[in-house]
Amino acid sequence: MLKSKILLIPFSFLLLFFFFFLSFCKKEEIKRIIMVTTDDVTQVTTKSATVKGTIVDVGEGITEHGHCWSTFNNPTIELSKKTKLGKINSKGSFTSNLTNLNPNATYYVKSYASDGKTVKYGDRKSFKTASLSVPVVTTGIVSAITDSSAKVTGTLSSLGNGVETVVQHGHCWSKSHNPTVGNSKTELGSTSTKGVFSSNITGL
Repeated sequence: MLKSKILLIPFSFLLLFFFFFLSFCKKEEIKRIIMVTTDDVTQVTTKSATVKGTIVDVGEGITEHGHCWSTFNNPTIELSKKTKLGKINSKGSFTSNLTNLNPNATYYVKSYASDGKTVKYGDRKSFKTASLSVPVVTTGIVSAITDSSAKVTGTLSSLGNGVETVVQHGHCWSKSHNPTVGNSKTELGSTSTKGVFSSNITGL
């Protein structure tokens, strides 16, 4: 009987210690973290591109997200240009339009998302902008020829890659076999429209 009481006392202390330990332990919560990916780069021109990204996990909440890009191989939001697409609290894809790029240049871009304290980046992607090309123009028909004048047509078939407006167009002429704008010329002004144009040449 005495032996059973002796064994009972240590067991009681052990049981008391166990409940005491449980009362001071808190269940550790799993903290979610932001996860973002950099996706395809499309619609690349001489000075713009479109890039996509995906929010895989919003963590505890995203206060800002978008893309950052640079001609350096490790763009960050502190050192590079970036889009700012604002808060987001749901997973899914997003898109940024990159503008004011230089032609024929290699750029590096990454998606980013921030909770206001830390910034998470997606993988780095690279792309190259298109090269500039010059307008394409052909000389047309010479008609209505007199002793001092003539009419000549031309066709502007392309404004050139990356060019929205041709700042000047017309015809040039001389007695030599290779006239340039340094010789006599008409100036028909700027145009953003392709097609046929004509000049009246006088003073011949």
